[in-house]
Amino acid sequence: TVVPPMRPETIQKAMDDQLKAKFEEAAGTSGNLLTAKQARDAGWGLISDHFAKIDLNKDGFATFAEVQAYMDARSPVKQRARATEAAKAVQVIQ
Repeated sequence: TVVPPMRPETIQKAMDDQLKAKFEEAAGTSGNLLTAKQARDAGWGLISDHFAKIDLNKDGFATFAEVQAYMDARSPVKQRARATEAAKAVQVIQ
């Protein structure tokens, strides 16, 4: 088995893959829509507890994109990438 090197990109991909699998498992036959009840029934407390914040359009369902955006906003890997990009944008004048 070849293990990819541990870089922010490979870590983020692995996390995204796990998130997608968990979402699909919790959503079940509904396909690409998740309810708070489905998340709770799947034991996904973080998502069910914060469902109102995740369901941005307030339609009672969360798409994978909404769940991923919520999780990305809390990801240390994503935060590090944002901080790195912000640091590049800083111009130092002496």
